[in-house]
Order: sequence, then C-alpha cells, then structure tokens
Amino acid sequence: KAGVFVSDELADSQRFGYSHLHDLSNFLEPYHFKKGIISSVRNLSKDFLGLLHDSCPDLSIISEITPMPINIAPYGLHPPGQDRIALAAYLADKYPDTNTLGISLGTCITYNITDAYSNFMGGAISPGLSLRLKSMHEFTGKLPLIELDDEEVPVFAQGTKQNMISGVIHGVLYEICGFVEAIASPNSGLKIVITGGDAPKFLDKLPFAHDFQPDAVLFGLHRILTYNA
Repeated sequence: KAGVFVSDELADSQRFGYSHLHDLSNFLEPYHFKKGIISSVRNLSKDFLGLLHDSCPDLSIISEITPMPINIAPYGLHPPGQDRIALAAYLADKYPDTNTLGISLGTCITYNITDAYSNFMGGAISPGLSLRLKSMHEFTGKLPLIELDDEEVPVFAQGTKQNMISGVIHGVLYEICGFVEAIASPNSGLKIVITGGDAPKFLDKLPFAHDFQPDAVLFGLHRILTYNA
C-alpha cells in the first residue's frame, strides 16, 4: 500500500500486488517526492527498491535503529513489527495524553496498546479472517476453502460454509470484545481505534465506541518520517 502526503494531508493512496511493479510505477509517475519511507516485513527486491529510489532519492527504510516519536517497551529478541510501530506512532500523535487501543484487522489481528505518555506497551496477535478459513481447510480432511463475502450469517447457522463463516466472524467479534473488556474500565478514558482491510466487516457489530481510520498505518509512517526530517 502506498500513500502520498502533501504537508500532513493524505492526498492519494492505493493498494498493489507485490509483483505488480508497473502499477506502482504508474501511480508514482505524476509525483515529485521530497522524502519517502518504507515499512516492510518481507525482503525487498532490487527492482522494487530501484523503482522507489527513482521516484524518491531521499528514501529511508524503517529498522531497529530508526529514531521514533514514541517509546517502545523492551521486547527482547522479537521486536514488534514495523506496521504495529507505525500504528502506535499514529495513535500517540492523533490522541496525545490518551490511553489508546489500536485494533488492526488484516492478515493477522493485532491489539496495540499505547499509553498517555506515548509508550507503546505491546498487546496481542491472533490469526486474521483469511488465515482462520485457510487453516480450517488445510488442516482438516473435508472442510472447503472459502472466501468471505458480504453475506450475513447468524451465530448458529445451517450448512458447512455458513458454519465456518459464523465461526470466523463471530469468533473474531467475541475475541475483540474480550480484549476490550480486559483492558477497558468505565473510568479509563480508553480510546479505541479500528483499522485494517477487514475492519469494515465489524464496524456495525462492535458494541463499544470507536474511531475508524483505514489509513492509520500510513499516517503513522508519515509521522515517523516527519519526526526524522
């Protein structure tokens, strides 16, 4: 996913398949960038990096030594992913002096706690919707591989496909509610922010107040970039 910022405003954004460099090139072509930043959890190809450097010579890649506008609690041998750090940077910038819980629903579901002093305190990680469906297919003998659509199913449904969808959707919903209940209290003043590609499937189902920001990670990356600039 790529985002273009003009000052502090997100002017444009788009998603790409990792191998579709021509689409990314067409997206970048109209712009002349002063600075850029990359966050990735996979190895980046020379072609990919070369394309980005052509569009933005002043390009940085987040690493363990990148100065951050937030404090990160000690993590030992396994530091948090860059996407989680970017989300925490967004939360601390958008909601200063506030305890926040950022829930990102993507390939994995991450629960990310940032306190009122801009400390990223960690949280939890669980499989996302597609991973749950895929694992049921791959590790059983007969359960089919299905994809989620906009079909609404009851908690207790009829048919194998509907049972699987119900288990995934309602299982994640109850999981989210359980994590929120574990950290929130009536007087905590906790701000809850929802993001990620699968977030829209849950926005009208969540029984608690929340903000939705689909581009929270991009805003967090922008915050890290401007902090270093």
